[in-house]
Amino acid sequence: MTLNKNIKENDMPNEIIQDSCDHMISHTLPPKEDKSFKRPVLSREEADHHGDDDVQAAFKTYMRCGDDQLLKTMQYKALSTVSGPEGGYAVPTDVGAMISMDLTRLSPLRQIANVMEISTEGIDILIDVKEADAGWVSETAGRPETTVPQFRKKHINVHEMYASPRATQKLLDDSHIDIESWLVGRVSQKMATMESEAFINGDGKTCPRGILTYPLVEKREMDDEKFQELCTGVQGDFQETGGADILIEAVNQLSTQDLQGACWLMSRSAYARIRKLKDQFGNYLWMPGLDGGHRGTLFGYPVFICDAMPELSVGKDATAIIFGNFKRAYQIIDRNREKLSVLRDEFTHKPFVEFYVTSRVGGDVVNFGALKFISFKASN
Repeated sequence: MTLNKNIKENDMPNEIIQDSCDHMISHTLPPKEDKSFKRPVLSREEADHHGDDDVQAAFKTYMRCGDDQLLKTMQYKALSTVSGPEGGYAVPTDVGAMISMDLTRLSPLRQIANVMEISTEGIDILIDVKEADAGWVSETAGRPETTVPQFRKKHINVHEMYASPRATQKLLDDSHIDIESWLVGRVSQKMATMESEAFINGDGKTCPRGILTYPLVEKREMDDEKFQELCTGVQGDFQETGGADILIEAVNQLSTQDLQGACWLMSRSAYARIRKLKDQFGNYLWMPGLDGGHRGTLFGYPVFICDAMPELSVGKDATAIIFGNFKRAYQIIDRNREKLSVLRDEFTHKPFVEFYVTSRVGGDVVNFGALKFISFKASN
């Protein structure tokens, strides 16, 4: 910008001179660097982890002293409000995952059955009643009409399960005790016991329907909601001679498709009785596991022990052994397994503090041909 020579610089107002200088400087100097864009930005994983740490710290504060203000604010911001008619707060994701892993480790049925997570109150499962027909034909031969598959729909509801471990306030005040691990251990043990009992003997009304609540028959039809039963011929025991034959027959009765992934489920007393069985050469039928653990194999199929199965007692009928493919036979459903809710109650059972933890789970049989039952009783 050039100034008019006819006007003396001293005659110009100071405001005009300053404005002109500022305009010339703005065109000659480079623009200022905006350092706000150079600041390091946390990654999504780092941000989420930082948020989880805050939630866990707030959760521990709530567990130890009952102060829920910080936890309530965080869960409201995350659109996770109190759940259930009794209220409560959602446990942190890490704690929910630890409880879920412990339940799988402690519950035999969760290890061998099919487990599905849902977000509704129940689910509909289609059960094959009759498979589609098929046939072989030549290139120019006619194609006769084949039968269409038939299905039956089965609805499985979720049911509410709870555990209520107690602790003293002195234990909660001890900073050396990991309060989350304590809660996970107590809740997992209680819920695993309740689930195992329900998956075997549940009525299906207030809890999952159990496997042993369905009728047992000597020979079942394709569309029967019944299981095939094999009897040892002796109440509460095997036959003195050839007692293992019933076990071989159970394996033989299962289809080739179901044998892929089959296993044994039995009570502890039945397991102890089987470990004593020997073949004609004096060798034990039960083979110990290669890892040195107590779980071994019987005729090449793994053995699982469930305390909810009926115990053997000489002179009494008991269906103490089940063999088959449980992943095809039994369906377990969880509603938001890792999103449990917990309510702290320090008034009902003074001087103890009680933690009311709730979960939603369901289960039912979806394939009656995939399991064979061994009953220790006289033949039908």
